[in-house]
Amino acid sequence: MRIRPNSVAVPLCLILAGVLLALDRFDIIQVNHIWKLWPVILIAAGMEKLYLWSITQGTTTQRTPNQNRR
Repeated sequence: MRIRPNSVAVPLCLILAGVLLALDRFDIIQVNHIWKLWPVILIAAGMEKLYLWSITQGTTTQRTPNQNRR
């Protein structure tokens, strides 16, 4: 899996992990209960990849050599 520089999945996961660890440190939540939801992160990353793929499908077109001469 290649990570694109403009991808927001990795920064969002890091921010989420930091927030969860800070909330756990201040005894606001218990991370071990939230850790059971780790598949949601995979689902969100997959949805982001699918969304990025779908919006780039309409923008990539091949030019023929005759169109490049204009």
